[in-house]
Order: sequence, then structure tokens, then C-alpha cells
Amino acid sequence: MGAGIPPSDPWIAPDKFSHFLFCGLSTFAGFTLCLYRRGWRNFRFLAGTMLGVILGAIKEIGDGFGWWPGNVSIRDMGADAAGVAVALAVSVIYEPQFTSLLSTIGVPFSALEDKEEIP
Repeated sequence: MGAGIPPSDPWIAPDKFSHFLFCGLSTFAGFTLCLYRRGWRNFRFLAGTMLGVILGAIKEIGDGFGWWPGNVSIRDMGADAAGVAVALAVSVIYEPQFTSLLSTIGVPFSALEDKEEIP
């Protein structure tokens, strides 16, 4: 076994699923929130990625310092990265449908787009 991989740390485990899901949802939330803010739309991929990566890193740092139960695990970090990657892929593929759906239920994306106002 390599460093950072405890003997009882399988790839397929509820812990890995929670890492995958948490980082994926965090990434999707960061991406989506940037759609609402004027001037932030261009940074939606970066913001989503950074939010997922930073929160995953904080969890692993907390495990290392004993802030909460858990062990530092390279496999946990792999699950974090996979969650971020899948969330970004889903965001890219479904962004047009997602913004269309939200605009039909009353979210005014067209009013928030970056446009120059003509006097």
C-alpha cells in the first residue's frame, strides 16, 4: 500500500460516494450561482471548480488535523476530483436546457446577462 492509503480504504465505499456527491454538488452550486450575477457568467467554470476543489481540500486538511473523524486519503481526493469533473461536464452539457428551464419558471436570466445598455 502507498502512502496516504489506509489498508481499509476501498474505492467503492459510502465515504467515497459522499465525497463525490458533496464536491460535485458544490461545483454545480458555484457554477449555477455565477449564472445569476451580472459580470460573473464568464467565471462560472472557474468558480464552480474552485469551490468544489477548495471544499474537498478543507475536508482532507480537517481529517489530517483531527478536526472531525476521518483519515487523510488519496482515494477521497480522487473521489472529490471525480465529483468536480462530472459536475462540470453535466453543467457544460445541460447549461442551455437548465437556463431555459429556470427562465420558464420565472428566473430572469436575460435581465442579468452582460449587455451594454443603450441610452
